Amino acid sequence: MSEKELEDLFQLIEWPEDPYKEGKKRYEKAIENFRKIVNHAFFNFGNDISIIDLAAGTGIGGIALSKVLKEKGFSVKLYLIDLRENSLLIGKKFSESEGISCEIIKSDVKNVHKLGLKADIALMYGNVHATFSPIDLNLIMAAVSETLNENGLFIIQGMNNFYYVFYERGYKEILPEKVDENKILISIHSNYDHFNGMFKRYYLDLISGKKIGIDIRFWDFGGIIGISKIFFKEVNLIRDGILGFILAKNPRGLKVKDIE
Repeated sequence: MSEKELEDLFQLIEWPEDPYKEGKKRYEKAIENFRKIVNHAFFNFGNDISIIDLAAGTGIGGIALSKVLKEKGFSVKLYLIDLRENSLLIGKKFSESEGISCEIIKSDVKNVHKLGLKADIALMYGNVHATFSPIDLNLIMAAVSETLNENGLFIIQGMNNFYYVFYERGYKEILPEKVDENKILISIHSNYDHFNGMFKRYYLDLISGKKIGIDIRFWDFGGIIGISKIFFKEVNLIRDGILGFILAKNPRGLKVKDIE
């Protein structure tokens, strides 16, 4: 999706990403989660840690992780990478207010290997993997592998969408997303791409008439773990119900050119 399409989508669905406002609770929850996650054996780094937050938005996940590591005595350098410049600027301001050294980069995450960065940790936080097809995720894994150091760690946080949508809830062709006096937002199934494995859904506000289509992949943890094992030597899952953290450690050395 383009920068404008992403901006329009997040505005339409009212995604809670502003850490000063509606995203504050998400930030506090992220800190709570990372205070547990960083005790995992995969967090075996030196005193200086560099982190790249992919599809970062306002950087809620990356800033929370950086803050927790800083509490534990590490020196942290954070890079926020996203296509949406306005969100990145909010993230930089918030990061600095939290005492985190931060650099923002406007880029497609599939091109992270072209940015000249090296990092200890790469992060995708907040279910962003749902917008990536299996082809996309393979390219992202390869790009991240090229960017991480030898003992680097890739963290993917989100929901087991497949289990939730097809088992707990059931797939709905028409689904009310938000209903109040100011907005009646529904999502509608359009079609399914058998090659890319993506569902097309349209989000429509019946009051304003605004609409936007999005391609969605209903990933399960097993699918992401399976791809992660191709690119990383060790993979683990820390699960809390249908939410979880996939930790992929030690890149095998595969590069983007190897799979394109």
